[in-house]
Amino acid sequence: MTLYLIILITLILIYAFLNGFNDSCTVVAIMIASRATSTKVALLIAAIGNFAGPFILGTAVAKTLGEGLFNLYTFKIEVILFALISAIAWSIITWYFAIPSSSSHTIIGAMLGASIIFNGLGSIKLEGLYKILIFLLLSPVIGYIFGFINSKITHLLLKNASPKINRILKILQIPIATVVAISHGANDSQKTTSLMAMVFFILGISSSFAIPMWMIATNAAAISIGTIAGGGRIIKTLGQKIYKIRPINGFSAQLSSAIIISVSSALGGPVSSTHIVTSSIVGAGASQKINKIRWTTLNKIIFVLFTTILISAIFSVLLSYLYILVKGWLL
Repeated sequence: MTLYLIILITLILIYAFLNGFNDSCTVVAIMIASRATSTKVALLIAAIGNFAGPFILGTAVAKTLGEGLFNLYTFKIEVILFALISAIAWSIITWYFAIPSSSSHTIIGAMLGASIIFNGLGSIKLEGLYKILIFLLLSPVIGYIFGFINSKITHLLLKNASPKINRILKILQIPIATVVAISHGANDSQKTTSLMAMVFFILGISSSFAIPMWMIATNAAAISIGTIAGGGRIIKTLGQKIYKIRPINGFSAQLSSAIIISVSSALGGPVSSTHIVTSSIVGAGASQKINKIRWTTLNKIIFVLFTTILISAIFSVLLSYLYILVKGWLL
């Protein structure tokens, strides 16, 4: 049991680090692209916000994933092991190809795949699954709509403003990006916190699904350290390769992202911060000129958005099945 615990906690913290490493782009890409602040300052803001998030907005997301999706009393610990390995592999692959991917989609898909192999379909709570899928799949659509509308309203209000307004919009992005970072931390770090609480319960270390303060702090620290390291390749994709982001686009997209992620975190809905920010960026750009968007880049992002759950589930199914075959052969 001790070895299992060490391996699982290590994998959880690695995944939390990769989450911060890849998802730092969700907070900083817009600020950097619109030149609101430097890369170092932007990453520092993101890291602090990510750490503070769960302490400010609570652990509703962790409870949704831990208690709302699976029946923990019949849950096998191998599910978490192979789900984490699959999720880490997919995160590295998408980082290598500089494609923004959702850590939420990845870990949920991997958990579902492994759970089907080890626990059977009966272990999945359909009501919780429906809630999670609704949040995950609808949030990018809402992000696009909010980004589009916010951009339209902002352009209308500032149509007679002088070029000096760009400086004000850049300054305003900083507090809004801080809100995005806090809500991102409350949402994303809670996914790995949930896994850690599940491990302690399934191994019998905890008598119930409990989330102590040290778990929250540990996972928040891991995601913050990953954020400081920064996923430069993905930051470039979001900030430069969809279209040239101006301060007014950045302001509109940041504001949309802050509203959606904060509300989702407070309601306990696990969402993809990466895809909310991406869709908000696209919505803000499309409100002015749809042909300014580089669709080649966006098509890759959309493909990953709609296939990540399936691909990560397949990864974990194959790994789990291979483990069972090898274990049976050796025994």
